[in-house]
Amino acid sequence: MVMIGMLVLGSVALGSVQAIDVSMDRAPRESSTVTPVTLGLIPFDGPFLFGRRVTLADAKALSPFDILRPSSDVLPDSEIATVWIEDRADATGGGEVQVAIVYADGTQIYLLAAPPDAESSYERIAKEIPTASVGTIFGHPGIFIERDADIDAADPGSVAFVMGDVEVTVYGDASVEDLIRIAESVEVRPG
Repeated sequence: MVMIGMLVLGSVALGSVQAIDVSMDRAPRESSTVTPVTLGLIPFDGPFLFGRRVTLADAKALSPFDILRPSSDVLPDSEIATVWIEDRADATGGGEVQVAIVYADGTQIYLLAAPPDAESSYERIAKEIPTASVGTIFGHPGIFIERDADIDAADPGSVAFVMGDVEVTVYGDASVEDLIRIAESVEVRPG
């Protein structure tokens, strides 16, 4: 066998690092094989580079802030597919904790400690992104970004706002109006 090499692909959006075997025997293969690799790094398998999959109960115990979720009549806990947490103090020494709740329909809720300058940040982002606008949720500043589903991209829509000491971002392949409906149902829930 003559080894031509390995082509390494990394994709944050797809959450994986892969190597495609491009070696050849005497005759070319009909198809390449895809083999996941870690390259000495933590395997990347979720929404955060240094995150780990946990239960909802674990996220509540490990997070320094409340785990806010949409009301049960909008997105019930039974529809949660995965929960992720990243503690940058452990990974990079930064000290920021993030939590992501991924629902079976693809909706994602991201939680992190609210930045002190959220309102000015939202206004700046809205000036830079043509599909973004600033508004309010629960009387607090928020930013609404329309879903980009043109031929070149399939970026989800998003709604971000601050509730108490937590910044909540709702992502999904839905209209901003639907994402606002989900965001307006966010609450501290038992269980």
